[in-house]
Amino acid sequence: MNEKKSELGQLIQISLPLNEASNWKRLIEEIVPGSIVIQGANVSSSQDVKKFVERVKNICDELSIPDSRRPMIGITHEGGWISRIHDIANSPGNMALAATGSLSYTYSAYRAMGQELSLLGIDWNLAPTVDINSSPVNPIIGVRSFGDDPKNVAENSISAYNGLKDAGLIACAKHFPGHGASVRDSHLEIPTVDKNLNELMKNDLVPYRELIAKGIDSIMISHIFYPKLEKESNVIPASLSERIVNKLLRSKMGFDGLVITDSLSMSAVADNFSMEKATIMSVQAGVDILECAEPNKYMDIFHALQDSVRSGEISRKRIDQSLDRFKALRNVSLNRKASSSKWSNEVLRNIVSVTSNAAITVLREGKLNKDTIKKTQFINSVFFTRNRILEEKSPGQLKSPVQEIINSWGMKSRFNLVLPRNLSEEEIEETVNIIISKKREGDFLLAFINDSTAYYKTDMEVPPQITILRRLFPTFNDRLAVIGTGTPYEVNLLPEHVTYISAYSYAPPSLSASVGVVIGALPAKGKLPVKISKFPLH
Repeated sequence: MNEKKSELGQLIQISLPLNEASNWKRLIEEIVPGSIVIQGANVSSSQDVKKFVERVKNICDELSIPDSRRPMIGITHEGGWISRIHDIANSPGNMALAATGSLSYTYSAYRAMGQELSLLGIDWNLAPTVDINSSPVNPIIGVRSFGDDPKNVAENSISAYNGLKDAGLIACAKHFPGHGASVRDSHLEIPTVDKNLNELMKNDLVPYRELIAKGIDSIMISHIFYPKLEKESNVIPASLSERIVNKLLRSKMGFDGLVITDSLSMSAVADNFSMEKATIMSVQAGVDILECAEPNKYMDIFHALQDSVRSGEISRKRIDQSLDRFKALRNVSLNRKASSSKWSNEVLRNIVSVTSNAAITVLREGKLNKDTIKKTQFINSVFFTRNRILEEKSPGQLKSPVQEIINSWGMKSRFNLVLPRNLSEEEIEETVNIIISKKREGDFLLAFINDSTAYYKTDMEVPPQITILRRLFPTFNDRLAVIGTGTPYEVNLLPEHVTYISAYSYAPPSLSASVGVVIGALPAKGKLPVKISKFPLH
């Protein structure tokens, strides 16, 4: 392979899962990837990240890869639900930040989080998510969004970008041209959004227009099909569409920066296109970096690039455009890291606490009586988790993240149950019976529910978490409060008299703040960043 062709790996972003550790050196040597993204399966702590980065560095040293070719280290770390590393100054998530009503909180949260990532060796954070969450049943964006108002989302997105930039990181706005109106998850299938260009320009594209004007470093393309933007009847995800990348993003919106795909291993692409076809279509569409999370697909992408350049299907000029953009991104990264200043650890931790507290929003006071709660000896809890690993375990193996928090507020518990979000009718009945059997006179119950509307499919269907709560209300009456750890749309599925408090997050600082609000120890200052009136009411 000549020197030019050996650069093709620079246009590929790979992951290096721990279960493929024996292949890391071979993959890096054969591809010489331009970037490596750390996935959730790779790490959970800052120590994990340090080891990961150090190992990649050692491999590059062994292979004598020059600094100009060494992979940039990326991560998808948004805060809130998408937090790969648990022991750093994590943001409570975008919707929580928007609920604070303070752009300075958004800036500070992203700068604090970005600083810790940078110190661990991260160069490129594939964040922020700038989707406008206009669908209450969106299964994959939700609290990852700043809300449903284009102007507010744009302002918060700029603050997030500035925070990451000042921390020394490269940022990436996603998922162009917008994933917020989707009712399907592109990890599982191709979602369709039936919006025309005019509708998109007034809504979903507003944050991108503002970010492009501010110099956003990179933009990630989604795998969503926009039929009104495509002339053919063929279903083409945005990531493979020349009309969306070249004509809309580059020509119409004027973005000449770096464009990266969402992972090509996601079912929206992988189930409908060969990796070779997806690779060629993406590059022809105007994409610069091809991201993939499946190690057994990396060589398919690399060989597809080689073969298409050799045959002339992709021109050398087109490849050089992307290589130039990536080299420019590298230079920005080096300069940014060198000039960034550092905040103290005390400041970082304080930011997490302050932003988490400021986000807590009381949507309904219900019959909650703070004086009654102060006299309550036992506050019990049921916690619905969205953690896939925990959901695979039996309930007896799960430790509630709420138990220690309740104790820290000087309260006791008889029980703290942890349950998966989706349950069968039989499991629902069993859960209700267990909770009622454990209740004693005067006990209070906190129900932490998470994105129950993600399972809401028809006007006649009631999500499992809501069904359980409805069956508990007659027993607990005013001695039950609901805390939403995801999107707040579900409040309209609960009776008017039920107290509902939105934390927008299940991170410990957010859970602690929400309990503090329930018992009257903390004020709730958050403001709802989405409209909920349109959600079906039963």
